[in-house]
Amino acid sequence: MRALLPTALAHGAVWAAREGGALRAVLVAAPPGRHPLPAPPLRAQLRVLLVQGLGAAARWRQVFERLLALHPREAHTTLGVLGVDPDHQRRGIGGALLERWLAACEAGGSGPSPGVYLETDREENLRFYARRGFARTGSLELFGVRVWRLWREPPGVPSERRVR
Repeated sequence: MRALLPTALAHGAVWAAREGGALRAVLVAAPPGRHPLPAPPLRAQLRVLLVQGLGAAARWRQVFERLLALHPREAHTTLGVLGVDPDHQRRGIGGALLERWLAACEAGGSGPSPGVYLETDREENLRFYARRGFARTGSLELFGVRVWRLWREPPGVPSERRVR
């Protein structure tokens, strides 16, 4: 996350939720036409490589390439990260942050609002996102981990995507 944040701040959208001045949740997204975000600076990449090792870096590259090949081609916003401090989960903080961000996506810009795409490797997140209008469009297994792909149609557009 440390490696991603400077790039996301410069090229994407970063939203945060605070409670009593303390950071509780962070959302990172790529606006239409900006996915994938540029690679982090070389120094940050090297730091991650030293911590995780070459094997992990190679596996992350394979995951990235497989998911990128399945990424929607039509205009959309990509929700890359929605994380809540584990001690503050299940209190509505992440949901409130996501809903504020979705409302801003729908209200901003000129022309029609694009859909929103995300991927999650946590089955418990499926109901969380479904309550906010996301539908499963497919899933795949990567290194023994199931990853679900989700899509949220723009307001006023009926969902026609099917689970694949």
